[in-house]
Amino acid sequence: MSKVGGPKFPYIPPPPPPPAKSAPPAASPLLRHSRGPGGMEVHVSTFEPPRKAPSHLLGAFGDVPDKEVRNLGEVNSGLEQEAPPDNQPWVVRVTPTASGGNDALNLRSDAGTGNGIVTTLEVGTELEVTGQKYIQNDEGRLELWYQVQTEDGQTGYVRAGRFETVSGVAAFEPYVLADGRDGSSDSAMKHASGLVGGGTEYGEPADGGPPRCLGFVNDCFGITQAADRCPEMYNPSPYDESAWGAFQKLSDSGLILNERPIPEGAIVFFEPSEQNEGYGHAAIVTGEMAPDGTPYVLTSGWEGSPEVKRMSLAELEAETGAVVGYTTPEVAFTEGTYGGGSQS
Repeated sequence: MSKVGGPKFPYIPPPPPPPAKSAPPAASPLLRHSRGPGGMEVHVSTFEPPRKAPSHLLGAFGDVPDKEVRNLGEVNSGLEQEAPPDNQPWVVRVTPTASGGNDALNLRSDAGTGNGIVTTLEVGTELEVTGQKYIQNDEGRLELWYQVQTEDGQTGYVRAGRFETVSGVAAFEPYVLADGRDGSSDSAMKHASGLVGGGTEYGEPADGGPPRCLGFVNDCFGITQAADRCPEMYNPSPYDESAWGAFQKLSDSGLILNERPIPEGAIVFFEPSEQNEGYGHAAIVTGEMAPDGTPYVLTSGWEGSPEVKRMSLAELEAETGAVVGYTTPEVAFTEGTYGGGSQS
């Protein structure tokens, strides 16, 4: 691994391994689940990161409370929510399919394609979102449906993913934030680009803790504000609450890719190293190529250079360590919780 300019942080040596006679405790089955085969082989550094990172690494604006990661075989009844009555109504408009088609969207009596069709909604139809419900689809993954009301008073459920906000902000997860962050790569890159030269709270947190690159990525994609968008990144338990912990959690679930080229808007992960104190690193890949032949990335900073940066992938690898894999909203996020791309 290339190390340019020496470590950017004081090196924290890993703790000694436990005695051979002490077997590690078994992980809780509720904290580990799989959405795929997870059989991909990933080559990573032999550097051993610290076993426990500070509990505040996930968010940039204070500690993020622990959330139980769902077992996909048991969809929690708490995932069904209604908007508070005093909240400004969230009005959305039906958009074309991911392929650009104008197929109508089915309004169903309940969440799930097995339920009856109340009516069909043409592209451009405006709906008020009054609630949401997660179900488990045939592939074993969570799928988000919105409870909606049409202008003529018909009510029912529609599968999320083919909407754009007309007015208001969702009062329940997944939040569509006032600045347009909706979990999509486009909105994440736009938000990250607006932080370039600033965002120093990620690189040098006010509480003196280590840099929060995972908090930066989670904020850009709206995961901090909507845990169900990507539980593995919101709470990587039983791994460290760090970029490396999130990578391990995603890898366990078969949600890490290694094919090149890395696509625009991907979340890319870097190996734990002395430069990043063993916590790994995460950044967002853009679709623009740098003169060195690698794509530009958007990344949070570090001690001594805390501002958000736009730099080439090769430059960032020299600063923090080698790339070990990446993921995308289409691969890792719960269906319907990111902007566009869902089926009708």
